[in-house]
Amino acid sequence: MDIHHNARTTPLSRMLIVQRLAGGWTVAAVAEAHGITARTVRKWRDRYAR
Repeated sequence: MDIHHNARTTPLSRMLIVQRLAGGWTVAAVAEAHGITARTVRKWRDRYAR
């Protein structure tokens, strides 16, 4: 997979985002833990769901 050089997330961190959400973390808590926006967390959650 080609990752953009400015990407704040990697495939591994994206999976961690999904796992944390499944484990009961809030979108805001996941976003803060990863240093990203809630919008980005929701984007990866929704992509995983598809």
